[in-house]
Amino acid sequence: MKHSDLVFDWNTVAATSLCPAGRALLHDETLRDGLQSPSVKDPFIEDKIRILHLMEDLGIDSVDIGLPGAGRRAVADAEALGREIVSSKMKIKATCAARTLENDIRPVAEISQRVGLPIEVSCFLGSSPIRRYTENWTTEFLLRTTEKAVKYARSLGLEISYVTEDTSIRIDWHGHSDRGLAVANSLAALAAGADCVHGTALGIGERVGNTQTDQMLVNLKLMGVKPWADKDLMGLKEYCATVSKATGVPIPRNYPVLGDDAFRTATGVHAAAVIKAFRKGDIELANTVYSGVPSHYFGLEQIIEIGPMSGKSNVIFWLERHGLAPSDDLVDRIFQKAKISNRCLTDKEIMSCCAGAGATLSGIPAEGLVSGKT
Repeated sequence: MKHSDLVFDWNTVAATSLCPAGRALLHDETLRDGLQSPSVKDPFIEDKIRILHLMEDLGIDSVDIGLPGAGRRAVADAEALGREIVSSKMKIKATCAARTLENDIRPVAEISQRVGLPIEVSCFLGSSPIRRYTENWTTEFLLRTTEKAVKYARSLGLEISYVTEDTSIRIDWHGHSDRGLAVANSLAALAAGADCVHGTALGIGERVGNTQTDQMLVNLKLMGVKPWADKDLMGLKEYCATVSKATGVPIPRNYPVLGDDAFRTATGVHAAAVIKAFRKGDIELANTVYSGVPSHYFGLEQIIEIGPMSGKSNVIFWLERHGLAPSDDLVDRIFQKAKISNRCLTDKEIMSCCAGAGATLSGIPAEGLVSGKT
């Protein structure tokens, strides 16, 4: 029996137009737009290099290594990242952001020459009606500025992408999450014909953030989109955890896939189904019977906890997983403690019950383990 035969997948029926027709590219803005959030700290260069390697491991196509026009630190970090790409022979393509100003474009060319790495400069210029009205920009000014910037970049030997900020372009989609629709809009953009979507780890970035690169990777893999369907995404957790630590942005407990609660349950009905799947010796079944995301695709696993909404099957499973014999007295002792609690029991609380019942773990008295994990 194939698990796909047991799951009704909306991605494969009726609305097939929701899936991109061809290969979907991902461009990572974590180290540029992501750092423009007022709530993040600019990571140390060692952390940025580690994040860069994690992007490479995930197979992300391109990365914005900074906006050198922002100052000396931005130049130094972009150069260090460029050198790392060269020295480590990475496949990921490097880009740098720049305003349509010579003082922004020139440092990109200088970095490219110093490190021996082709860097595409993404020159952006606000051109929406509301921005033009605010800035008092005329069409003639925009055209003149554009022509000057593009010619200057090409004269320096740079590849250039011209970004009409706050408007639509044919190739790339760069979206933010002001209305909570970043991932949905990015998937819709790919389905509509965009070749590449921009994002950041955990969606960090301006205002409430960008499209979440990690959630795009999850969805593209589960939708079977090339090349992500066959990519190894076991490093996704480390990628986001590293960015979280480096930028000071915590991962919410209820964050999709990577939050602490993503594959954790204490509800009796849910846990019972997961446990029955485990007892069939079928890990994939256990990871999909009560979850829309197979946890093992991303190096994670289902966790069964014991709380006020748990059944005795939760208790038995927990004890067995910890090498303890689930006697009726011990199961009932833990079960009753959980029922009068207003939260999940900690490992320490469960082991206290075990100690009181004289249970042992692989020959070691349970009281010897009470000071362990809480």
